[in-house]
Amino acid sequence: MLLKHQQMLQLKPEGLYCPQGDFYIDPLRSVPRAVITINLAEVEFSDMLHELY
Repeated sequence: MLLKHQQMLQLKPEGLYCPQGDFYIDPLRSVPRAVITINLAEVEFSDMLHELY
């Protein structure tokens, strides 16, 4: 069964919400359940800053 994209993800004040899994993706606020994605550019930049200090 295919779901329409509106049913799979919803934009809420807390962030992008997946009702089927009851979780947020990279939430903007504190939520009970979240999936945090990693931006590799941010990780590399963070590593570079740590070397400077």
